[in-house]
Formats: sequence, structure tokens, C-alpha cells
Amino acid sequence: MRFATISAAAALLSSASAHLNIVLTNDDGFGSANIRALYNELTKQNHSVLIVGPAENQSGTGGTTVWPTSNLTSRGGHDLLIPGAYFAGQEAGGLNNPSINKSVDLVVSGPNEGSNLGPLVFTLSGTLGAAYVAVGRGIPAVAFSAGNSTKRSYKDWNPNDPTDIANVHGKLGADLVSALAYGRDISKGDKVLPTSLGLNVNFPKINSTCRGLPMIQTRLTGSALTDKAHVAFTCTVVFNAAGFPTYGDLAGASGINNCVTGDCDLPGETLISTTTCMTTVTVSVCLFLSAKEEQAAHALTTSQAFSVDYDAPQAYTASTKEHLEYTVLNKLNTAPGSYKKRDWQPRGKGMIFE
Repeated sequence: MRFATISAAAALLSSASAHLNIVLTNDDGFGSANIRALYNELTKQNHSVLIVGPAENQSGTGGTTVWPTSNLTSRGGHDLLIPGAYFAGQEAGGLNNPSINKSVDLVVSGPNEGSNLGPLVFTLSGTLGAAYVAVGRGIPAVAFSAGNSTKRSYKDWNPNDPTDIANVHGKLGADLVSALAYGRDISKGDKVLPTSLGLNVNFPKINSTCRGLPMIQTRLTGSALTDKAHVAFTCTVVFNAAGFPTYGDLAGASGINNCVTGDCDLPGETLISTTTCMTTVTVSVCLFLSAKEEQAAHALTTSQAFSVDYDAPQAYTASTKEHLEYTVLNKLNTAPGSYKKRDWQPRGKGMIFE
């Protein structure tokens, strides 16, 4: 489904959106330029944001939780910390944020320094791990990942340069968050996403001609990659220069690309993100079982089927899709749920923001 330009509606979205208490995290370290740029944009759009990020890079840790056993022993990523300082606290001269001790309305993770595409990295990525752990606890979450893979400290970033790649990512991410928050009455228990659902958002490689729009609804499966090193019994293992096995992309694996759960008419996020200038928005599921499935699960104590397709069931994405359609279709003067879809040229099923 086609959408009006999401950035064109950003001012209206931010003024009419719910004021959210957001925990902003990542797996690349709290001092990355990407997380600080998104922090800037979210606060500009009237949200209270608390950064809670690791001192060191934690990429590839999935949803792992590791509790500290000592105070800081190094200066951390980007050389921002003081050895010996308390294990949980602020950087020297750090952020003074009023969000502490408030309820959390949304967890935002990223933008990651690199893409997170397909089912393989859903459980591997620390960026996605932070999001699905939050979703599992009943807190809405969005994971953002950036195709540019730019790795740098916020000290090397210019917050006032709109062409800075980190700022482009930050603006796209904040606009989407405000679109989700639009019209929500948090005081009455409204959530920006239904329980058990989260969003996996991947920005394409940003450059002078690609600014990440339009956005398109996608699914995890479809052209997704898995890793040769993990399936050495069915294909050639990849070796590094030292002669040890290492990661290598395996394309077209049937198991990881079999659409089981979601809307199989949607395009796969991997192909869209790597071959076009569109940002992919995939609705994924966490810890969801229908009542019938729960009953079956209780009966199956020694044998339970599982799927590596983490796409959310189509029926559970309908309200989120309609809400996003409403907020970016310039229908902001109409009550949510009552608008009529404008004329548009379909590009298959799903939602497209332009």
C-alpha cells in the first residue's frame, strides 16, 4: 500500500504523537554515533529517552544477559570511560536524563552498525536480542539496523549536519517511532504495538542519491542467507587465511526461506534492503501461542515442533499496518480507524511509505 512521504508529515506526527518514555539501547556500545543521532531525533520529537548501552561492543550476543562481576576494568568502546568506575553509571560528564524511574513505553534498539536481515540473525543479533527480550516482557520494541556498517564514536559525529549518515538514520527512525506513537493515549494503557509483536527495520546503504525512502513492509523469509560454517555437513566449509573455518554466506537454503507464519505475499527483507533504496519494516513475533497451541504445548511434554520463521501471523499485524497507513497517508485530521484509503497504485501486498 502506498504512503505519502513520511518525512513530510513528521512535524504533524511529532506534535500529535504520544509522549513516550523510551529506553534506547544497542549492541555496538553506548558511545556510537548511530545511537546518539537517534537519541537527538527522538528527543526533538518530544520523547523522553534514556540510553542504556554496553561499555564494549556486544555484537552477535543475541538475547544473552551477562551480569557484571566487577567495576569497569577498561575505558570501554571509543575510550569513553574511566577504569575502576562503578559498573553501571554514566560516562564522565555524561547525559543527565529525566527518564530514570519512569515506566517504559517503548524499547528502541540501534541503529546497528550493519544490517540484520533474515531469520539467521534474528536470534544472533544483539540489536534484535534487546528488542525481543523487551517484547517477551510485554514492552513494545523496534530494532533498527543500518546497511552502511559505519563504525564511529559520537565524538566524530556532527549532530548539526543533516547529510551525516547517522543523522539520516536517526531521522528515519524517529519519524517511524512517532508514527507508531501518533494518537496513542499512553495514560489509558494504549501501546504503540500489540503485545508480542516487534518491528525489525533495516535501512539500505545511505548515500547522496539514496535516503532510505520509501519504506516497505517485508517478511524475514525470502532470499535470506544462512551460514555455510553452520551447515558444514551439506556444503563446503569456508576457511580463512589461517586455515580455520569461518563464516560464509549460503544463499537459497530452503529451511530458512520457507514462509510458514507470516504473509507469504510480502517481499523478503534481504532482497529489498540489498538491491533497492527502500527501508524494510518487518513485523516479527515473540513468545506467541494461540490458545489452541498452548493446549497442544501442554500435551506435548517430550516433543514440540518449532519454526525458524519468526514473522508475525498476518492477522496480528493488521492493526499495526492500518495505524501506520493512517499516520503517513496525510489522514491526520481523521480519527484513527475511520479513514478511507486514498487512491494508490499497489505494489503487491503490504505497506509502502514514501
